[in-house]
Amino acid sequence: MTARLYPSNFYLKSEWDDARAHYPVFERFGFDVDDGIEVLKLIALREHLHQKQSGELVTVKGVREGDVLNLKSERVIAEWPLAVRALVSALELVQRECGAIRAGLLPSPAMLLVIADVLHPESASRAGLESDLRRWYWATMFRQNYAQGANTQAVADARELRGWQANPDQVPSRITGFRVDREALSDGRRRNEQLLRGLLGLSIARDARDWIQDQRFVDLDEPLEAHHVFPNDYLNDHYNGEQDPVINFAVLTKSTNASLREKLPRDVLVDPDIKHSALNSHPGITVALFKQDGEVADNPQAYIDRFFERRADVVEDLMYEAVGVAKPTASDEAGIAS
Repeated sequence: MTARLYPSNFYLKSEWDDARAHYPVFERFGFDVDDGIEVLKLIALREHLHQKQSGELVTVKGVREGDVLNLKSERVIAEWPLAVRALVSALELVQRECGAIRAGLLPSPAMLLVIADVLHPESASRAGLESDLRRWYWATMFRQNYAQGANTQAVADARELRGWQANPDQVPSRITGFRVDREALSDGRRRNEQLLRGLLGLSIARDARDWIQDQRFVDLDEPLEAHHVFPNDYLNDHYNGEQDPVINFAVLTKSTNASLREKLPRDVLVDPDIKHSALNSHPGITVALFKQDGEVADNPQAYIDRFFERRADVVEDLMYEAVGVAKPTASDEAGIAS
């Protein structure tokens, strides 16, 4: 694409370098010299939707890298600055509203393209759109819709969100039919990275604070890490479930995580450096819960199971709250099953 645009005096690499220099959010999230492809993918997504809507011959099939090469040079040149601004708006939204304040907390790149399409400078806005996008974000992260088939998912979601953008009554089925996969909270991180990122981001968006520094993570520049509430070695010795269960993680600064790496919850509780009010700021983690669970610490399996179950109860409620739908009752679930 760089070579194709060169005869038009549009120097793609220079344009991307200029964009990264002009918009600090790119540097904040570690976008490098190769990540300009995401701007081209956004142009491809919008061109695909335009061709479908206008009834033209569909030459751009989606948002894969191969689809980018089917874009006409003049289209890229005309759309580039607008697409850059749209991607910036998407990154700023998830940073500001969804707790994705570090690169390791960002959603799938394809999911970002969908958000960028809605926030494109030429897209119509409406009252409540940002709040609706936030609900869609949580539903999508919690259900991990971009864990596989992300490119196909992006095209379908962009079309659906455009409908919701135009008509607030056209609420996507992902929201109206949202259900928490309770079992996924106990599954391992390896297959549930998007869910974990969503939950850690939810903690940050709810103003969770570092347990030692007692500051909101949005006010800290230090790297963040996913902290094991129960150390890995302890789980390996006493837990029968999957390794690295999602419900066992909390977000902390790198330095705090290092200082607590091998400590059990009961030991964290009595650590003089720990600020109890900061501990209480994390969803499903409280001083009271640590104390109660510490009472069965001589029974490791019960110690772990009780914490996971009680924390999952709180986290599940917060997931429904974030998506903005009522938690189903037992009779609701029975009706669905029948």
